[in-house]
Parts: sequence; C-alpha cells; structure tokens
Amino acid sequence: MVNAILARTGRTLPDLARVWLIVVGLLLAVAALSWHPSVRYLMLPVAVLIVWVVAAHPQPSMVALVVAAMTAPFAVGTGTQTALNVGVLGVMFFTGLWVLQMLYNRKIDLVPSRATLALIALVFIAGLSFLFSYLPWNAFAQLAPLRAQLGGLGIFALSACAFLLAANLLRSRMWLERLVWVFVSINVVYLLGRLFKPLFWLTLGWAPGANGSAFWIWMAALPVGQALFNTGLSRGRRLLLLGAGALTLAVAMIKQLDWASGWLPPLIAVGIIVMLRWPRRTLVLAPIVAIVSYFALASIRSAVTSEFSWGARLAAWQIVLQIAQLNPLLGLGPSNYYYYTPLYNILGYYVRFNSHNNYVDLIAQTGLLGTAAFFWFAAEFWREGWGLRHRVKSGFSQGYVAACMAGLVAMLITGMLGDWFLPFVYNVGISGFRASMLFWVFLGGMISLKRTDVPEA
Repeated sequence: MVNAILARTGRTLPDLARVWLIVVGLLLAVAALSWHPSVRYLMLPVAVLIVWVVAAHPQPSMVALVVAAMTAPFAVGTGTQTALNVGVLGVMFFTGLWVLQMLYNRKIDLVPSRATLALIALVFIAGLSFLFSYLPWNAFAQLAPLRAQLGGLGIFALSACAFLLAANLLRSRMWLERLVWVFVSINVVYLLGRLFKPLFWLTLGWAPGANGSAFWIWMAALPVGQALFNTGLSRGRRLLLLGAGALTLAVAMIKQLDWASGWLPPLIAVGIIVMLRWPRRTLVLAPIVAIVSYFALASIRSAVTSEFSWGARLAAWQIVLQIAQLNPLLGLGPSNYYYYTPLYNILGYYVRFNSHNNYVDLIAQTGLLGTAAFFWFAAEFWREGWGLRHRVKSGFSQGYVAACMAGLVAMLITGMLGDWFLPFVYNVGISGFRASMLFWVFLGGMISLKRTDVPEA
C-alpha cells in the first residue's frame, strides 16, 4: 500500500519522512508556545529562516546586507558604549555560514588573488600584534581593556571578511550589477534630501555613521565609472549616472566644504576615472586639477588658521610614532597605544588621545610589518585592476574596474585626512564600520570579476 502511494505521488520515502518531520515539528512548536508564550521563542524560527535564505541565496543576501548596513539603525549592545551594528553582525554571520559551507563541502573555494593573500597576511600580523602586546613594552603603561583590543582586532578581521565575501560569494556579474544599481539608486534619494530642505525627510532612513568618507567616494566613483566606460547603456542612462556623480560632488562641496574627507577623495576618484578613460588626453584633466587645487588650498588655509588644531594633530602623530618605537615590527597591538599616550606630554597635557590618521594607527597597532602588508595589498590590488581593465568582457565590468582603481586611491588619501578605512576603536569606533565596509565590499567585487567576467585562457 505504501509503495502504491509513493508511486502515485512520485515521492520517495525520505521525502515523506522530511515532510512529516516538518509537520510534527510545527505542531510541537505551536504546543510549546501555547504553554509558554514568549517573543523570544518566535525569534528562533526567524533566525532559522534567515539562515536558510542566506545559505540558499547568498548573492541577493549580499545586496541586502549592504543596504541594511546603511539604513537599519538596529544594533546589539555589548555592555559598553559600543554596540554591534548590522554591518558588523551581518559580516560575522555571513562569514560563519560561508566557512561552515566550505567545511561541509570539504573544499576551500577562493578566487585566486595576490591581493587576498596580502590582506590575510595583514590580519595574521594583527593577530600576532595582539598576542605580543602583553609583553612589558613600557612598565608604566596600561593596556586597553580586552574588549577594546578584541574590537580593534575584529576591525581588521571584519574588513578582510567583507572583502572576501564580496570576492567569492558574488558568483554572477548580474548580482554585482544589481548591487551597484541598488546602491546608487537609494543613495541618490539621500543626496536629494541633503541638497533640498523640503526633501530633508528623505534622509531620515539612513543610519548614523553610514555616510562616512567611503559613502561619498563610491557614490562618485561607481556612477561616473559606468557613465564613462559602459557603452552598453543608453545615452540617457549614462547622462543620469553622470548626474548622480555630479550630485554627489555638489552636495559634498555645498553642504560640508569644511570636511575635506567628504569632497576631496571623491573628486580625486572622478579625476582618476577620467584619466583611465582618456589617458592620452591629459588636457581634459586640467579643469578638474584646477578645481581640486582651489578647494585643497582653501581647506589647507582653513586648517592653518586653526593653529591649535593643526599643531595638536602634528604633535599627536609625533608622539604616537614615538610610542610605536617600543615595538617597531609588530606595534603595540590593536587599540593599545591609546592607553600609552597619558605618559607623554601633548601641548602641556597628559591625556589619552588618538592620532586621527589611519597610517599612524597602523604603525602603532601592527608595526612596520602590518603597515607593509597593507601597502602590499594596495599594490597588488592596483596591479590586478590594471590587468583586468582590458580582460573583462562587458562595459559594466570595465567601468567597475575603473571605479575600484579610483576608489583604492581615494581610500589611501582619506586615511591621511582623519577618516577611516580601518576604524579606530577610540575614535569613530566600531560604528564606523557601517561606512568603511563599503570600501572592502566594493573592492572585493572587483576580484569577483576574475571568476565571472574574464574569458578562460
């Protein structure tokens, strides 16, 4: 009889067993909720559903993660002043699930990339710096609390994970395209709200901290790269993309001219894209260079006017670099130099302070080895981008590679301006990862093109 039923329905015995297990499981869950009703119990099936969706559909989930990191204000408290936002939680969750899938399949499947190797080396060196930080480099200095050290180490690891996720989970150019179109489209709404006061309510859906320097860089680089390189688009769409890039620069210069990280790096990124598009027509760059020079000089003049602020930054750099000499190879470990600073006099005060400079932070936290690994990553990424320019097949990919090469240079510049591609725990904090993760996700997206858009030799 059972065989007759199976033959009639076209199902096998294991299929029916799974169906009955689901039915019985749901009945038991309903019974348990009726005896002990609680919202906590409802979170379990929601969590299971999220795991299933991400595991079954990793590519759209990556797009959703970027959008959620920018817009969802949700965060999990840690018992300190720092909370774990959606970007941090999402990258941790995606990475854990991805690693479990590779373990289950018994195969480590990574897109071959020397930039990836350099980034893994940076995280490894940061881990060594964390371990060696407990040596008595200065008998009078305290160490940062363990939670702060782990948070600092986590920034390095999460940044690398965001890069690796984008490089290896975006297995279709179509989904990389959708990520770009969604990112540009929703953020044009934000920019319109920033530019026109009656539309200010449009900006209320964005989470605090999501509009760091990385936001402005990619909102300029991505649409301009597509407008100049993607000949597969209609002229109207390319004009709209140029308008999105122009809108980004206009809002940055009109609304936040005193914040150089908001307009100078994206402006330079646009200039680099133009240079890559027309390398021999250097005269095209003349107006851009003139604009950059004018506003850069104005910004420098403003900084010099505030002598105390400029002098304080120079003094901070000198002192932090002096502290780093205690262990020049590996630095003092993530977050720790902040607790060494009260031993040094800065403008007559003995207080804790940070350097406001990503490179000084790199040296102080991970030493010369970590800093060298980071620049190794940057050099390898540029080299891979340079090689991919003429190997990728589609106009979208050509524009994307140009945007990533420009975004890399802009990222290197923003690190000198007091903004963050690797947020410091005692400055912008882990909340800054909402914005900085954009660097790593979009850079990782370029590496994914080696698998999805490069013809096999």
